[in-house]
Amino acid sequence: MKKVVPNGELIKQLREQRPKGSLQKEMAPAVRISVRLLRLIENANHPVTIPDLERIASYLGVPKDHIAFAIDSPKLVHCFPVKLVVSEK
Repeated sequence: MKKVVPNGELIKQLREQRPKGSLQKEMAPAVRISVRLLRLIENANHPVTIPDLERIASYLGVPKDHIAFAIDSPKLVHCFPVKLVVSEK
């Protein structure tokens, strides 16, 4: 099953901004994941499945692509210019 990398910091901010706040132990069962997995998501951007991401996004009231990095698109690769040196012998 395909996994994506969530933006854990943003997920945590959105969870804490909910009316009356929301604790990890309240959110985790609501989105059908363990508290441990939610903690890994928020603190270490632990990869999640698309269905998990959809449930998290629904709970937070945002589109799933708002809380994940590069869904269905290639990740950016930093390319640095390379200087070729040709020596004549």
